[in-house]
Amino acid sequence: LNWGLCLLVFLLPWQTRWIYHDQIIRGSVWEYGRLSLYGTEILLALLVVLAIIVRFNRHCEEARLAGRRSNPVVYSIIAIIAYSVLSIWWATDKTLAAQGWFRIIEGAALFWLIIDHIRTNGWLADKLKFSLIASGLIQGCLAIYQFFTQTTFAFKWLGLSLNDIREPGTSAIEFLD
Repeated sequence: LNWGLCLLVFLLPWQTRWIYHDQIIRGSVWEYGRLSLYGTEILLALLVVLAIIVRFNRHCEEARLAGRRSNPVVYSIIAIIAYSVLSIWWATDKTLAAQGWFRIIEGAALFWLIIDHIRTNGWLADKLKFSLIASGLIQGCLAIYQFFTQTTFAFKWLGLSLNDIREPGTSAIEFLD
């Protein structure tokens, strides 16, 4: 579960997604209205299910005996989720609002996973930082490669399309004639 969380943080900036519905406004795709499923959402769902199973199977008598203190952060998250459910009701595009609500639920689940596992495993915070930095480093190297070669390669799993500067319509920066 801890390594899965590190993998999730590593993959989070890559944002590979499956677009299953496009909203068209005046003949062009409206990006905000696109309905899609990110690969990290699937991993997050698996991690949440696994964390619930682990937590259910773990018999922590000392936690039950100590009792739970009220946490204002938890109440704030519940209030945001409740308000976002109401926003689905008055939204004009209910599917798009439901997708936004689902993303809020995912954010709350990610917050819970990270906080809960950092509390039990102190070393996890450093591993999560390393995962995020490693992911950014790889993206930075890819960006530097694309800048200096002025080309890119096609790789559908990362959402990269082949952009050749010799083709008309491709943006290019000319430097030092």
